[in-house]
Amino acid sequence: YGGQKFLKPLKLQISGPKEPVAHIYDNGDGSYDVEWIPPLPGEYMIGAWVGDAPIVGTPISVRIGTGHQPPLYSVTNSGPLSVTNPRTIYGPGFNGTPIKLNQESVFTLCPEDRFGNVIPVLFEELLVMIRCGSNVVPSSVYDNEDGSFDVVWTPKYGGNYT
Repeated sequence: YGGQKFLKPLKLQISGPKEPVAHIYDNGDGSYDVEWIPPLPGEYMIGAWVGDAPIVGTPISVRIGTGHQPPLYSVTNSGPLSVTNPRTIYGPGFNGTPIKLNQESVFTLCPEDRFGNVIPVLFEELLVMIRCGSNVVPSSVYDNEDGSFDVVWTPKYGGNYT
């Protein structure tokens, strides 16, 4: 504060369940902005130094919890669940195994955020819509009561499904 410029660089150390990437921005007026995204929930310790001298009041402890995720209304390649994460959606058609027309198939949804944290989803809030072109394919969703859901469906059309 007071606009005093530091003659030595600001150093920052953040430790916790998984070390985050932090960015320090020098505002040019003696103050700095620090930006970081905690990769996992848990307890983090944040220490800051100017040169080798610790900044008064650090290190500090910060507890990070999981955030609220809005209900999921659809599952698509660009939606809230990433089909590229094998822990999020897996089963026939997602893990390289083919699915067959007119044959019942089951895949499993495990809603997670981009950090691998389970997203609590109420069964009543989950709507799965499977499409092939403009055709909507009926499906049934079953709550596995462990945070995951099984989706049972039968492919009726040749083509790509979303």
